Amino acid sequence: MNVSVIPGRANQSPVLFYDRGDERLYLFHTSHRAIAGVDGRVSETSLVVRLVSEDHGATWGPPLMVSDLSKAGGAALKGNIVLSAAGDEWLLPMYYTPEVRHADRHYCTLRRSSDKGLTWTVRALRCSCRRLPVRVGVRVRVRVRVKDT
Repeated sequence: MNVSVIPGRANQSPVLFYDRGDERLYLFHTSHRAIAGVDGRVSETSLVVRLVSEDHGATWGPPLMVSDLSKAGGAALKGNIVLSAAGDEWLLPMYYTPEVRHADRHYCTLRRSSDKGLTWTVRALRCSCRRLPVRVGVRVRVRVRVKDT
């Protein structure tokens, strides 16, 4: 079953979240311009779309752009939505590629919503890590500090 079709756009990276409080199923996904023969350089046109099902996925409301998640170009969903420790906020890790050709401008954020995904605020992630050689079977530890912005 197709639940989100947007003409001229490619839909990717679905994230499904069930809210036990309101018994709704939420689907977030990215959508970028679909251009035949282009090898990924359209990710900077990516935006985030939200759909809601009130009948456990049998039917879905219309796809709506989530402007707070789409203001910066190149939005990518990188994990599942989880509840905050207090249970009053949704937390969503994201990655942005505003300019595909400039990897040094890519960044990650932690978004949070206290209104069921209608609006989102940003928590910048500061990573203190260094480049390490990758070896099979070796664990790499990265410390992440969360800073309100």
